[in-house]
This record gives sequence, structure tokens and C-alpha cells, in this order.
Amino acid sequence: MNRHSRLLGLLWILGLTTCGEVSTPAAAPETVDIPSSLLALGYGGAATGDHLPGVSLRAPGAGSEILLTTDGVQRCLAIDRRGEVIWSRVIPGRSRVELFAPLEDGGILALSTDEGLTRLSATGEVQWQVELAAHHELSPDNDGSFLTATHRVIDYLGRRVRFDAIERVSSDGQVTQVLDLFDLRAELIALGQPSPLDKETTNEPEAIYDRFHLNSIQTLPESDLGQRDKRFAAGNLLLCLRNADLVLIINPTSKRVLWHLESPSLDRPHGARLNHAGQLSIFDNGWHRGRSRALIVETESGAVLREEDGGEAPFFTRTRGFVQQLDGGRLLLTLSEEGRVLEYDSVGDLVFEWASPLRSKGPRSALYRVVASPAGFPPH
Repeated sequence: MNRHSRLLGLLWILGLTTCGEVSTPAAAPETVDIPSSLLALGYGGAATGDHLPGVSLRAPGAGSEILLTTDGVQRCLAIDRRGEVIWSRVIPGRSRVELFAPLEDGGILALSTDEGLTRLSATGEVQWQVELAAHHELSPDNDGSFLTATHRVIDYLGRRVRFDAIERVSSDGQVTQVLDLFDLRAELIALGQPSPLDKETTNEPEAIYDRFHLNSIQTLPESDLGQRDKRFAAGNLLLCLRNADLVLIINPTSKRVLWHLESPSLDRPHGARLNHAGQLSIFDNGWHRGRSRALIVETESGAVLREEDGGEAPFFTRTRGFVQQLDGGRLLLTLSEEGRVLEYDSVGDLVFEWASPLRSKGPRSALYRVVASPAGFPPH
């Protein structure tokens, strides 16, 4: 991913023949029109909107959890429900921190796009850094390791194309496993949306394209669903591939696809998560639809149990975005390009809204992901 200019504002403290026969030379493959959505786009820049509210709505039913996010540059932040920063950590030597994961000892593991991972202690000291072309995700496993998405660019059918991998990083910063999605491409191509990138060309403009665009990884938790159906067993990996409109589960040992979501149809989705009750949450961006939605899906049947799209006040973030299921049926949504966070209660009423006051060259800056903090984090 390209690096973008640093954000200028601060929070408050803050992409031949055969034998005897003459053969006719095959015609050269033609140039294929490639949609701009398949370019390996960077994820910087500003959001829409020209006003900078803080908490614009806080109604009965809203949660009290601390919210975790980043300023998109070097700072990891914990924000209370009044929108005030109560804790922050600077990631030294990195130019763009995308997200971070809280650790049981009060430290954090931060991902800096295309730069790598950094582990900080509870008091903010660097314990280790690892250089990786990392992006989009940090998924914890039970052994203390984390899974992250990485990418590499290769020559593929006449183009420069980015393919993703899943890398396991141990608790002491060592890469111990790599699962390359290029090796699974035949299965993934058969399951996902067809792509013009799979048609050969000899006359493609200089550009880097993005075939699958892995944007979320989850090590599946223990669940009743996993007990009944081994495809959903704890330890398998739930993946979301934006450019294939595909949510699927793979076994990290056999490297086989075990399941994929057939319904509902998705439009450039992000952030798939399976909860302990066996319900799947997905942020469906609606790139072509022009309207985003958060979905809760019954995994076995594919039935949509719940959909939030803003109703009469629709929201739209073409890229990024996230939905987190909270206690009591609440949903926390990150509208990345709008730089906003929404919380809906169990009956679909909007009970909380927060908009980042961070600016980038005028309009409000985008947020990658905002999530509710686990209990006890950040440490006092």
C-alpha cells in the first residue's frame, strides 16, 4: 500500500509446430478493462464532511465501553463515551499505525501498514518490532500468537498483481507460519466473483492490481456451532476477501477451504466475525450499491437475522468499515470514510454517535476501525 501524507490535525492530545503441420500463431491477448476497485489502492486520505462534531447523540441504551482506535499516524488511542482521550501510546519509528490489539498484560500490539508490528509494554516501552508488509488485521490465537495479513506483488498473467498471505507472529515477534493465498487461488477463484485479472494480457498499463484483498482474519472461538459442525470448529480461520466478495473458512493445517457464505450476496465486504453463538457479522460496504449496511447472518442457513443501513439516514463508506457485536444485542459500526462511529441498540435505534475531530487537509479524516475495549483495558 502507498504511504500517504501525514495527517496535519491532531486529536485532542492527540490497494511450431506439431509434426508435419504448420500452426497459426495465436493472437496476442487483448487488453482487458480493469475496474478501479481492483487497483492496489492506499488507505489514507480524508473523509467526506466539513464539520467536526464530537458526541452528537448519546441516548439511553448506549454502552459505556472505552473505544479503541488510532489517529492514522503514530498514536494508539482509548476514548471514553464523551469523546475524550483517556489514554494514548505513540508507536516510534513508524509512519502510519492502522490498528492495535490490547494484550492481557496491559501492553499492546500495533500494526503499521506495510511496515510491520510493534509490541509495547503496559508502560509504553518497545519490547520488539518485526518488519512485515502487514495490513488490515491482527487476530489473536490462544497460544499468545497473532495472525496478520501481508502481501507481495508478483507477475500474474501479464500484470503486476498483489496477493495476500496469512502470517503467524509469536508472542516474542518471530514469524512461525505463512499461509499464502496464491497457493489457494484455484479454489478461491472458483468460489468468488469472476475477475478480469484472471484473463491474460500482454499490453497492460503500468499499475499494481489487487486480486483478493484479504481484509480480515479471525481464529474461530469455541461455539455450539463448532461442536455440531467441524467446519466451524475452534482454530479454523474465518477470512474476508473484499475483491472476491467472499467470506470463507479454511483449515490452517490442511490449507483447504471448508465453507463459504453463499447467501446473502455481498458487495466489497469487510470485517467478518463469528461470535460464540454462531452468528456472523459482516460490514457490507456496497461499493456498487452506493449504500453500506451491517449484517448479522445465521451461519448455517445464510439467513439475515439483522440489517442496519441507517434507514432514512443512510450511510456509505466505499472502503474499510467494521461492525462489532456487543453485549445486549448492540452493534458498534465504524464508518471509515465518514470518520464516524455509530451504535445501535438491540431494536435498531441509534443510541450513540461519535465523529473524529482529526482533520486531514480540511475535511474530517477517515478512521480505520473503532472497537470497544475488553474489560480492564486500558490499565489505570
